[in-house]
Amino acid sequence: MNTLLMGVILAGSLLGTSALSTPSRCSGGGGVPFSSIPNTGYIDWRPLATQQSIEELTVLERENGVLLRMANGEVELLHPKQQTQQRLLGSVFSPLSRIMDPLGVYFTNASASAPLWSYDRKHQTAGFVQFPKPEIRPQPLFWNRHFLFSAVQEGEIDGTIAFGVYQSNMRVRQSELTCTWKLPPGSGAPHIARGSEYPHLYVGIAYPSSTKGKDTLKIYSLHVETCASGVVAKEGPELEGPVKSLYYFPSADGFATILSHYDRGFVWWDGQGCQYLNTDGNTMIVPNAALPMMVGWNEQEGISLFNIVDRTRKPVGLGLRPYHLSESRSWITGDKLYIAPDLAEHQTRPLIEVTLNQK
Repeated sequence: MNTLLMGVILAGSLLGTSALSTPSRCSGGGGVPFSSIPNTGYIDWRPLATQQSIEELTVLERENGVLLRMANGEVELLHPKQQTQQRLLGSVFSPLSRIMDPLGVYFTNASASAPLWSYDRKHQTAGFVQFPKPEIRPQPLFWNRHFLFSAVQEGEIDGTIAFGVYQSNMRVRQSELTCTWKLPPGSGAPHIARGSEYPHLYVGIAYPSSTKGKDTLKIYSLHVETCASGVVAKEGPELEGPVKSLYYFPSADGFATILSHYDRGFVWWDGQGCQYLNTDGNTMIVPNAALPMMVGWNEQEGISLFNIVDRTRKPVGLGLRPYHLSESRSWITGDKLYIAPDLAEHQTRPLIEVTLNQK
């Protein structure tokens, strides 16, 4: 076990990437608009047959399968091409983690109120993962082979925010503490960046800025094997509202921050600086942080796909007007979008596969 008080190291030396450029105020005024692209980028869509309403979905990209947790608690694996459905588990009523084993052998739960358990598809066994203390309820971060890394906020220690980072060997369901990470407390709760990728964990904390009544975001990084830590930038962007969620997109090497603000609620931050982006009143969700894409929806215009890198927006154009679409019921791959929206005309949530034309 390594115990380390966070030291100030720029991300350029720590991560092998350039440190983020951080003007104190982001450009964009009321928000840089996304360029609208006509609905010619979607060549097909179809509903996929399921027996129950869907609570959650995640895609196992290695085998082109959709992992589903149904309203009755059953966990099923659907192969859309063959239209086959395999029951894996029954009576699972805690959320599944969207941090999936890349090899598709293991999956776990994600509930902070329940002990961590895992299911081994190869041996068809399920069991609780053992931690040094039975009361630990960690948040899964990422995988490295059959090891799952997770973190738990352990409260304040000596005036700092303390995180414990654990490594769990899923072959034997045993865990050990690898790092204790201490960070200076801010004006709000810390946010683990979804999309953090092995071996780097990112955490964002808001601190009071020089402008009265506003905060600035600082993002810290931790190498989970060596416990070397640092800051991604000395000073982050000034925020227009409280942070709701933080995402890291490895393929674009940038951070997206969703804020509680009526028209400046989305900040993109990368090596070129930061910008407020105008999402036209859409509720934004991230189906898969491995791709720099977001899904936006509203009841009037339906569902659109937002490309963060090229600042384009494409309406999905299914004629659907969801009154709710959650992150846990959506996933995007290179050429498919899977969604299970709440629709006024359906008593259950249908599973819809949209084929994307990338031209």
